[in-house]
This record gives sequence, structure tokens and C-alpha cells, in this order.
Amino acid sequence: MRLHRLLSITMMLINRRRVTAPQLSEHFGVSIRTIYRDIGAIESAGIPVMSYQGHEGGFCIMDNYRLSRQLLTFEDILSILSTLKGVNRSLQNRELNDVIEKIECLIPEEREEEFERRSEQVAFDMVPWSSGERWNDHFRLLNRAVTEQRLVSFTYTSYQSATGRRTVEPMTLLFKVNCWYLFGYCLIRNDYRLFKLSRMREISILDERFIRRNGFWRDSITNEDPAAGRPHIRLELIFKARARVKVEEFFEPEQMGSLENGDLSVAVTMPDDDWVHSWLLSYGDEVEILRPAHVRKRFMDIVKKINNIYLT
Repeated sequence: MRLHRLLSITMMLINRRRVTAPQLSEHFGVSIRTIYRDIGAIESAGIPVMSYQGHEGGFCIMDNYRLSRQLLTFEDILSILSTLKGVNRSLQNRELNDVIEKIECLIPEEREEEFERRSEQVAFDMVPWSSGERWNDHFRLLNRAVTEQRLVSFTYTSYQSATGRRTVEPMTLLFKVNCWYLFGYCLIRNDYRLFKLSRMREISILDERFIRRNGFWRDSITNEDPAAGRPHIRLELIFKARARVKVEEFFEPEQMGSLENGDLSVAVTMPDDDWVHSWLLSYGDEVEILRPAHVRKRFMDIVKKINNIYLT
């Protein structure tokens, strides 16, 4: 632990102009006396730490002291930092912050302004829109369970609205198609499962630890289909021309065709469940279901019920 702290302090001193003992003490959760001992150890290792007294005092490292940057190009550093910062918006992990500090110190001083400008051009943010602090707490809790290899228990609502308590060996947090999932081994189902974080409630970490399982999941996790096992149907749809942008965002070119009046035809295979109806309703009057007939009728019944709500 101390070795990690010494390295982190060194990187902070290299990256920042000046930092005080109280700032380091608060950041690492140790006493100021411990910080002074750490600074002494860093100096003993041959790293030139400068100490300044007074109101604007603190510690820093000589301006001409830099770590070797030969292993990473400027573009490499930019890409790594953009990704790490995006991930850490969800994790808010102190250790990952330290990693970011270490990598930032590799940026040449003469290119710092360029880095600031370039880092604003591409940004990764994996936190869902309108997510509150509760969501962030859940995410950090699950990340800790994965790291510590401890069982988690939670109430889960499936796509069929069935709610139950699950106990899971958490393997991996997976971000896919704008959603976060927990991939793990469910002790209730005795099989691997994907759990959508937005459907998880009352999450708790259990004292019991587990040994990570070896198996096929390492190669198949990113191809795991949350809709696997559901009945699928072949939908034939017509979208109004004014919906072209939204349609092209969702469907592949080979699934679409253009009609003479500018409208779009779409043929696609999707799960036959309530989610499809909710998704189609999001297009309002910009979509018409041609086939299959039972989906068209079901959609008409939903629209009639909605209409009756506003007529009463």
C-alpha cells in the first residue's frame, strides 16, 4: 500500500505545479506526519523534490524532471486518458484517478494547451441521462463486489415484469447499446446471466466470497443477447419520410428500402414482447405495422386504449 502511495505522490508532484502536505494528507487519507515521511523516502530514491514555505508553499519536483515518454505517443496518451476519464465518471474510483494522474504527467509541458483543446473534441461518458446519485451508488457497489469477488443479492425485474430476489457471483460490468449490465453466475438459475442495472433494486454485498469460474463466458460475454430465449418475429414496417433520420440511426442499410413517395420500408427480426410495442409507440404516427397481423392488431388495441384514456 505504501509503495502505491509513494508512486502516486511522485506522479502528482510531477504533474502539478505545487501541492501541499495537507492536500496530500486529505487525498490519501493519512496523517501529515506520514506525508512528510513519504516525501523523505521519495527524496532518498533520488527524485528531486523541492519544498517551499509560506502561503503559496508546498512540494513540487524540479521543472526539468520528467519520466520517459518513449513508450507512448501523444495520440496514445490522449486516447487512453479520454477513455479512462469516461469510465471513471461512473466508477469515481480513487485508484483510477491516480492512474489518470500518472498518465497525465507524461504530457510534455509545451503540448499541455493542445491536450486541453483536443480532450474537449472527443469525450466518453457512460453515465445514463437523468441518472441520479442512487444509480451511481449502485454502480460503485457492484464494481466493488466484482473486484472483491463477493456475492451480491438484489431484487430483479425481468423483461416479463417478473420480480424476484437473486444471488449472483458478479463477473463483469458490461456497457452495451447505451446500457450497463452485470454479467454473472446466478445461483438461483445455476447459469450465467446478464442483469440490466436499471432493473436492479435493493442491492447488497454479502460476506461470502467466490472463486471466479473458468469457462466459455470470457469469449461469449460481448455477444450475449439479453433477448436470448424469447420468441422472435419478422416485422415489416413502413416509416414516414420525415422519420428518416431516426430510422437510419436504428437500422442497418440492408434492413431498409426506399419507396417512391420517400417513405421507408423496414424488415427486421425482433423479440415478440411488450418492449417492441413500447419501442414502436415512440415513433407515434410515423410508423405503420404491415405484418405480422397479430402484432398489427395488438398495436391497434394499445392505441385504442390510449385514445380512450384521453376521451374520458
